Amino acid sequence: MEMEAGKESSVTEEKVLLEAVLVFPVTPEFVYLGDKKLHIGAGFLNGAGGGVEESEDEFTAAVREVQQEWGLTIDPASLTKVAVIYSHTEKSDGREFTCRVHVLFAHAWTGVSKESEEMGEPLPFARMRPPLEQMMPGDREWFPQVLAGKTLIVEVWRGPKQQTLLEKGVVWREVPPIELLRLHPKV
Repeated sequence: MEMEAGKESSVTEEKVLLEAVLVFPVTPEFVYLGDKKLHIGAGFLNGAGGGVEESEDEFTAAVREVQQEWGLTIDPASLTKVAVIYSHTEKSDGREFTCRVHVLFAHAWTGVSKESEEMGEPLPFARMRPPLEQMMPGDREWFPQVLAGKTLIVEVWRGPKQQTLLEKGVVWREVPPIELLRLHPKV
């Protein structure tokens, strides 16, 4: 059974997304991460994110997700797309799905950050020394590359709820930024 982008399965507790965003507020010195409390990646530090709704592009979804999860208003003009991840996930029942995740950096925002039901409050970490051991398996490999200024296409193979890496692990290739902009959700 194939799911629409942004729709959650009613058959199982495991969330299934086909198009998603992952947003990291950044400054020249810091990257902001929060403790993921629910769904995919629970228990790990991460950026804000979630499914891209039918009427959205990745930039609109990024602004909405950061507002919902952290109460911050992102300046859409400050968003930079830094990676596209094809996350191949094996569910607990053995079925697989692939989610295309648009990774963006937010360089300007307003508001007072807050904790939400899904995410802990965003905390600043040294941009060149993020706590990789506290991030999701797989993210530990490509994330330092984008923090160093590279733009990437990433493939990662993960187990149920993305808590583990599968045998194939993670592969990435550096691409020109324009190539990432060509990869966008269907609206």
